[in-house]
Amino acid sequence: MITSLGIRDFVLIERLDLNLAAGLTVLTGETGAGKSILIDSLALVLGERGDSQVVRAGAAQATIIAEFDCGPNHPVRDILTKNDIPIGDSLILRRIIASDGRSRAAVNDQAVTVAVLREVGATLTEILGQFDGQGLLNPASHRGLVDVFGGNRDRLLHCRLAYEQWQRLSKELSDKTAAAAAARQREESDRAALIELTTLAPQKGEEDELLLRRSRLMQHDKIAATLQQVSGEISGDKGAEGQINRAIRALSKFAPSAESPFVALSDSLERAAQELNESLAQLERLATDIDPTDGGLELVEDRLHSLRSMARKHDRAVVELPDYWQELQARIDGLEGGGENLKKLETAVTAAGEEFHRAVQNLRQARKAAALKLDEAINRELKPLKLERAIFATRIDALPPSDWNGGGGDAVQFEVATNVGMPAGPLHKVASGGELSRMMLALSLVLTDSKPVDSLVFDEVDSGVGGATADAIGERLARLASQRQVLSVTHSPQVAARGQHHWRVEKTEDQGRTVTNITHLSNPERIEEIARMLSGAQITAEARAAATKLLGL
Repeated sequence: MITSLGIRDFVLIERLDLNLAAGLTVLTGETGAGKSILIDSLALVLGERGDSQVVRAGAAQATIIAEFDCGPNHPVRDILTKNDIPIGDSLILRRIIASDGRSRAAVNDQAVTVAVLREVGATLTEILGQFDGQGLLNPASHRGLVDVFGGNRDRLLHCRLAYEQWQRLSKELSDKTAAAAAARQREESDRAALIELTTLAPQKGEEDELLLRRSRLMQHDKIAATLQQVSGEISGDKGAEGQINRAIRALSKFAPSAESPFVALSDSLERAAQELNESLAQLERLATDIDPTDGGLELVEDRLHSLRSMARKHDRAVVELPDYWQELQARIDGLEGGGENLKKLETAVTAAGEEFHRAVQNLRQARKAAALKLDEAINRELKPLKLERAIFATRIDALPPSDWNGGGGDAVQFEVATNVGMPAGPLHKVASGGELSRMMLALSLVLTDSKPVDSLVFDEVDSGVGGATADAIGERLARLASQRQVLSVTHSPQVAARGQHHWRVEKTEDQGRTVTNITHLSNPERIEEIARMLSGAQITAEARAAATKLLGL
C-alpha cells in the first residue's frame, strides 16, 4: 500500500507531499488543474520512462519519492533479496530526472536500474488503463491471472514438476548417448591402453616409494660403511653387546636369589641386551635391502622408466595412472552393459514425456473451464458500466509442442469486441480510452483475488458517463477498495462521494508562475467541492443539498 508520495519540481508541481491511506481515495478538481500529473508522477517512480520535459521550468531536476507498506510475505521481498537491496519495515522508491534528461533510480536508498525499479513497482501498484503493455494490458500476465482465478495451482505445479522430470531425463539420455558414441569411437585404443596398464599395474604412491628406494641405493657405499660401523660398535667382545654380557655375568655372582638387590639391575641389562640383538637384526635387514649385488638399483630405475613412459604416452602424471587405469576399466565395462542401460533410460524418457503431455492437456482443460467462468463474470459487470455492447472473451491458443514448458502449452490473451459484428482484439488496441478504463475496472473487480498488487489507480474511469453509470462505477470502486487501496481521478460527483478520502487539485499562479497544489478536504469542504461538480462555477443551494445527500451527511 502507498503510504506517502513526495513530488518536487515535476511539471507544474513545485513541492507536494501526500499521506495516503487504505480504502478509496478520490482526486477532483477543474479540468487542466493537474490531476493526471499526479498519476504521471506515480507512474514515473514505479519505473515508467521519463524525459527532461517532466522537469519544472527553471529547476535542475524533478524528484519523486514514494513510500510503501509491505507485509512480511509480500512478493517484492523476493525481488529485493535477489538484487541485494536492504529490506526494512517500509519500502522507499526514488526517481530523479535531471533537466538534461539523465535518470537515476533508487530502492531503499540503493541505486538500481530503471528495469529493477519497474520490476519492483509491478508488485506494488497498477495504474489501470494507461501505459500499454503493463499490468492487465500485458498478455504475458493473462495466463497467470486465469490460473489463479481458476484455482489451477496444483495442476500448474504438477505440470512444472513433470516438465522438469522430462527435461532432466532427456538431458541424461542425451549425455549418456553422446558418451556411449564417444566411447565406441575410442574403444580400440581404450582396450589397448587397458591391457598396457593392467600389465604395468601402477600402484598409488609407487613413484614416491621408488624415488626413496633409489636414493638409498645410490648412497649404498656411505650407508653400508655407516651400518658396518654401527654394527661393530654393538657386536663382538669389544662392542656394547660384549660389554653388557660381561656385566651380566659379573652381577650373576651376587644375585643367587630373587631377594638380591642386584636382580633388578641384572634384568635391566638383559633387556638392553635383547634390544641390542634386535637392532643388529635390523641393521642386517637394511644392509641386505641396499645391497646392489641383487640388481636393486637397476630394477628401481627400470620401474620408474616404465611408469614415466606410460604417463607421457597418455599425457598424465605418474600419480594419475592408477585412477586412469580404473577409468578405462569402467568405460569398457560401460560399453558391455551400456546398451541395456540406454534402453531403460529411453523408456523412462518416453514415460516422462507422456506424463508431461497429460499434465499440459489437463491444465489446458482447466484453463478453458476457468476462462468461461471469467468471461461470464466480467461480461455481467460490463452492462452497468455502459459497455452493454462490449463482449469480453479469454482467448486460449494451443502452442506447438516445441514451445511447451513448465507453465503448460497455452497462449492466453484477454480480448474484447466493443460493437456487435466487430471482431475481438486485444484490450488496449480495441477499446477507447473511457471504455478501456471501465473495462479495467470490471477486470480488476472480478480478478481482485488474482492480482498481487496492493494498490490500484484509475485515471478518469468515469470519463464520458454520468447518472446511473457513474453511480455504478463509484459503487464498484468502493467495493474494490474494501480489499485494495484504490486511488481514482474523477470528474463525477457520484464517484467522488464514494471516496473515504478526498483531495482537491487546484492550479494557481505564484509570482508569475503556474503551480499545482493539492488539499485534503474536510466534510464541509467536500460538500462544496461536490456541489461545484454538480452545478459548475455557480454553486446553488440545491447543489449543496444534492451533495450532502450523495455524501450521506
